[in-house]
Amino acid sequence: MKLRAVLVATLFSLLVSMPTGAQRSVVPPPDMTVITVPFTLGCFTTVRRMMEYLWTDYGELTALYMELRPGEFDGYLFTNEDNTTLSFVVVKFAQPPATNTDQVCIMWAGQSPNGNVLTPMVKPDPTMFPPRKSEGDAI
Repeated sequence: MKLRAVLVATLFSLLVSMPTGAQRSVVPPPDMTVITVPFTLGCFTTVRRMMEYLWTDYGELTALYMELRPGEFDGYLFTNEDNTTLSFVVVKFAQPPATNTDQVCIMWAGQSPNGNVLTPMVKPDPTMFPPRKSEGDAI
C-alpha cells in the first residue's frame, strides 16, 4: 500500500506541475491534501544508461512502460527477476531550445522481501463507486 501511495503521489505531483502538452486539467477535490515534497533525484541522460545501471547493480529490467505525456514524459517500472526490488523511472525529454539533454531519473526505488513489489490486479467493478463526473476523464 505504501508503494502505491508513493507512486500515486509522485505521478500526481508530476502531472499537476507540468503546464503544457497533452496533460488534462486535474483539480483536486476539497478532501485531497496537496503537498510539495522536496527530494533529490538520481538521473542519467539516456534510458539505455539507466537500464544498464539498474541491470548491473540491482538485476532489474523493465516490467512496465507508461506514456505519461507523449514527447515530454515517459515512465518505466523496473523489477528484478524475483520481484523483490522495484525502481520507478521518469524520462523528461529535452525541450529545445531550453535544453538539449534528456533527464532519465529514478523517482522512487524500494524492495519487498516477500516478492510483491509489482503485483497485477484485477480492475474493481465500477458500480461499487459513485458515478463518474464526466466520461473520458480519469485520474
